[in-house]
Amino acid sequence: MTQRILPQPGTQQAMVLDALALSPLTDEELRLVIKIGQYAVTARRGELVRRGWVENSGQRRLTDAGVHAIVWQVKAE
Repeated sequence: MTQRILPQPGTQQAMVLDALALSPLTDEELRLVIKIGQYAVTARRGELVRRGWVENSGQRRLTDAGVHAIVWQVKAE
């Protein structure tokens, strides 16, 4: 199993994890909430998935572009 080490406070990873702890979100919604670039959101969220903190919720929502996007959530223990 991947070791679950919390991200350093104040980092983009911590910002993504904090936002997802409040509510499951798509990458686009994350970008709007934490105000960082889409590439950075996708990269940081992907790192958190690999580290075992974030998972696919099984839901999808439409983006502004009309694409069904994965809704991400904090992974339950």
